[in-house]
Amino acid sequence: MQGTFLHSLCALVALGCISSLSGGCSSTSSCSRGETDETIDFSPSMLSGGVYYSAPYGGPYQFYPGGRTLHFKHGLGKVPLPPSFWLAFTADGEGDNPLGQAAGNQAEIVGLDSEEIAVKNDTCSQFYIWFYAMLPPEPPEGAGEAGASSADK
Repeated sequence: MQGTFLHSLCALVALGCISSLSGGCSSTSSCSRGETDETIDFSPSMLSGGVYYSAPYGGPYQFYPGGRTLHFKHGLGKVPLPPSFWLAFTADGEGDNPLGQAAGNQAEIVGLDSEEIAVKNDTCSQFYIWFYAMLPPEPPEGAGEAGASSADK
């Protein structure tokens, strides 16, 4: 009987400890850091053949610490396709693994419109970010509404 009582008491203490640790969580982030925003202005050199590049391939890439939202002014004039984001540990992407594709909350798209792409680093780690964005392809000439033939026009 005494063993059962001690076992139950230990389970209650453990449950209390776990409850107190999780009680104050209001965010998915596990670190305390300030949230910051930064805007990267558009430059014609960042646009080539209808594709926006956040930086030249090979860098220097944009500094991207934990908690920061970057607002890239893309200059495409229309809403681009959602980009894939790539991360490096150095501004010039040097090292054994210069760029790796971002995953999860390393690069959350928080804004995507005809003027800017906003991406947030919701981690505790600092990176350097690179991506490119392009517009969706134009429909072929003569393509009408879906399902409509040229005879319907």
